[in-house]
Amino acid sequence: MSITILDGGLATCIEKLFQRHLGNGSLWSAKILAQEPSVITAVHEAFLAAGASIITTATYQASVDGFEKFLGLDRKSAIDVIRRSRAAGVKNGRAQRNDSDVPGDIAAHARRGLTKRLLFHYLLRLYRCANMSITILDGGLATCIEKLFQRHLGNGSLWSAKILAQEPSVITAVHEAFLAAGASIITTATYQASVDGFEKFLGLDRKSAIDVIRRSVLLAKTAKGNQGKTAEGSVGPYGACLADGSEYTGSYLNDATITNEFLKAWHRPRIEALLSEGVDVLAVETLPGAREAEAIADLLKEFPGSKAWYSFSCRSGTQTSYGEDIGESVSRVVRVGGPQVFAVGVNCCSPKNVTESILRIRVCVGPEIPVIVYPNSGEEFVPSTKTFCGSAFDIVELSEQWIAAGATLVGGCCRVYPDDIRRLSQKVKML
Repeated sequence: MSITILDGGLATCIEKLFQRHLGNGSLWSAKILAQEPSVITAVHEAFLAAGASIITTATYQASVDGFEKFLGLDRKSAIDVIRRSRAAGVKNGRAQRNDSDVPGDIAAHARRGLTKRLLFHYLLRLYRCANMSITILDGGLATCIEKLFQRHLGNGSLWSAKILAQEPSVITAVHEAFLAAGASIITTATYQASVDGFEKFLGLDRKSAIDVIRRSVLLAKTAKGNQGKTAEGSVGPYGACLADGSEYTGSYLNDATITNEFLKAWHRPRIEALLSEGVDVLAVETLPGAREAEAIADLLKEFPGSKAWYSFSCRSGTQTSYGEDIGESVSRVVRVGGPQVFAVGVNCCSPKNVTESILRIRVCVGPEIPVIVYPNSGEEFVPSTKTFCGSAFDIVELSEQWIAAGATLVGGCCRVYPDDIRRLSQKVKML
């Protein structure tokens, strides 16, 4: 007999994987179809990756009357939403996989991004989590300094880099706190450290500035001792050292003077200092756009044998902070960096968007490259006041979804503390 595998519950999958609460709505998944079509695509991808041969369009509760009544759409717009859901080969509302997809269709787009290799990989991730090797990262170093040591860094232009220069023992203590909580990877306190910044804000000469960056590696190595843990060298984007929040917009990438050669020259001293002291991997993080990632990946060719992970700040589950597609962004850096790319992923973003980002990244880069995720607590950073507002998410509870979606390196960023990492480590041991 020939057995055909169907998909599962699209709406309830949206609720579980993407934290959308549909139960009280009059349109159910049809509202997501109208307002967040990328979520529908991601759910189709998840079911196809799990082995389904048939996926159903998100039109179960979609109707012209419903869209007119509950969303205020006119008749033509309502019909366009329903058409958007379709795929080539639709029969009675069901889309089967084939090679004659119509460009722009949501279900068809989901099919085009998948390969047999990815299907197998995703099955392993989804159904054999207990056999996966998950690495726990640390949390937010600077916000931990603020909470545990009552240092107020928000209004400073160097953030934790000032503490690195003036109170190195505090940096060591934070590293030790995260390691004791269960982290296997700690990152140096160099996210906002630069030769320019130390010269401008602390009055250091170039040699002294580079010595401070080198010291960060010694502090991390001292903290980890012989525990078998690793120390990664934090490389924040150029925007972070502008201290204006532009790492969350990428606005500086619009400046014609910020060329790839400029970015390479600016990043070179810090990267050279970190590698000279023997960091295990470079953590190139909170990147708003792909162009800066490509520039750094190209720069690393000057340092054969070095490796780096590249993680992007994101405005949603599908877009980087600069507005580029997250899947295409990681694909671009992989093409440039080749075997020097250790991992790709997202950080310092809202936890609610992480699952969708992982699914998109996995579709684009396949199973060979590890996916790293370390979002912030979910509270929103306000650049003008350099404070956080809003409510936090429980990243520990969400982490199981991230691991099932394919993340193998998991931790936290701003306002994720040692207690959170301890709970995360315990959670992973139970999977």
